[in-house]
Amino acid sequence: MNSKKLKRIVFVVALASLLILVLLHLASFFIEYKISKKMSQLDIENFSCDKIDVSILQRSISFKSLSLSFLSGEDSVTIDSDSISVSEINIIKYLFSKDLYVGSLAADSIHLSFKKSIEKGEQKELRKKKTSNKIPKIFFDKIQVTNGKFESYKKNTLSSKTNFFILAHAISITDKIKLEESDLILKLNNTKIAAPQYHMTSIKNTLLDTKKESLICDSILVRSKYKKYRLSRVLNKEIDWIKADLNKIEVAGINYQKLLSDSVLNISNINISSLNALFFRDKRLPFKNGKKLMPHEFMQKIKLPFSIDTVRCKDFYIKYQEFVKESFGPGEINFNHLYATAYNISNIDSCEAKTNYIATLDAKTNIMGKYPLSATFTFPLPHNKNFTYEAHATLSHTDMQAFNPMLVYVALMKIKNGNIKKMKMDFSYNSAHSTGTMELEYENLKIAAIDKDTKKSEGLGKKIKTLFSNILIKDANLKGNSQMFRVGKISFERNQRKSLFNYWWESTLSGFKSSTGIKKPFTRIDYD
Repeated sequence: MNSKKLKRIVFVVALASLLILVLLHLASFFIEYKISKKMSQLDIENFSCDKIDVSILQRSISFKSLSLSFLSGEDSVTIDSDSISVSEINIIKYLFSKDLYVGSLAADSIHLSFKKSIEKGEQKELRKKKTSNKIPKIFFDKIQVTNGKFESYKKNTLSSKTNFFILAHAISITDKIKLEESDLILKLNNTKIAAPQYHMTSIKNTLLDTKKESLICDSILVRSKYKKYRLSRVLNKEIDWIKADLNKIEVAGINYQKLLSDSVLNISNINISSLNALFFRDKRLPFKNGKKLMPHEFMQKIKLPFSIDTVRCKDFYIKYQEFVKESFGPGEINFNHLYATAYNISNIDSCEAKTNYIATLDAKTNIMGKYPLSATFTFPLPHNKNFTYEAHATLSHTDMQAFNPMLVYVALMKIKNGNIKKMKMDFSYNSAHSTGTMELEYENLKIAAIDKDTKKSEGLGKKIKTLFSNILIKDANLKGNSQMFRVGKISFERNQRKSLFNYWWESTLSGFKSSTGIKKPFTRIDYD
């Protein structure tokens, strides 16, 4: 081959290569333009990006300093990211169709922000600007998000925030997210939630794994935003002040695919371990709560169909304090080494039918630190036509003076002596009334009234009142003397503005009064 021919070939190859490079460069500019135009046609209020790089040969697109915002329901959503890289993308198909196929998406330092729209009129004006175009169907082989940050605001006040990491494989986003034969790992760190606004919940670590069908949260703290006696006064009503530390919540057997595709939540079991909690209620403030729902009524209102096979609570310590209007200080009661297991919780008819439309809760604890209490509760499920609840409890070998930290302050009475040999309680109840029996075996019961001004059970007037009290009650009630043994009657009309725990307490108190004969001079204390 002569040198002229060789030069011609080299020139043609060089020219063709240059032409191809120019065409590719022009194509890249064209594609970048088309992408920007496509983005502007979506339901996006604001879109900006410092740089869009397109590589046709590598089938990749990268965005630098991306920012966009749009409306989602009543929320204004903003997304900012330092960099987003999309590789192995079918660019041509995206430009001429509504489907987007992506090999991988990697985002770094992404910031998601949700804010409630300030004015409804403003929201309507923003929606008028929107087009009818929708985000295309997207199919990903892999998604990885690092250094993520999420924030949510209500009325310009931060309501929640967290740092997050996402790793997902084989995810498709159409009208619903699908996870068939796919897996998703979501990690949240240092999550803070203000819900409601006067309490703050923080969670150190959260791990969601769809492949393992699990969700784990650890180091959960709940704190009231105001000091113990300040919270109720800020709100001008009775409300629980809370200080609670929870070690871990483990949820297993979550069918994530069914949740995303059919909006049905199925869970095998939930394990909640090591709660240390203090609840305080200042009852000297106005009581403004509305009607409290019974469990079956609450589940009826949950729109999401769900079923949970088992919930286990392990090693709880709970202290409850309250300050009543008639008293001179807060009374308290505590439960330690509390273990409880609930079975068959569901609002799905077919799941409820398997357990005869009944859920069960078994619990055992040491009351006031040392006295073993066992209880079983049954709950009607939403599709049960007979909304009757049952409660059964036993307590044995208890020094009644252990209850003085509560009785002295909330009932203005003090037990000077008394021993419970055995207590067995059985009652049924519905949303209006409870009825049942209490077999309370006790001996050597002596009580005294407390003067709230002197804080003592002494004084001539109080001595007369104490003597009168001891005449009214039986100092012993033993089954050995069958003719004299008195079975207490449980009967209580529910205050529908009070909690289920108040209902249990008042029903128990009615049985205690009936068993012992206590009536006057002690007034009925309104627990919640």
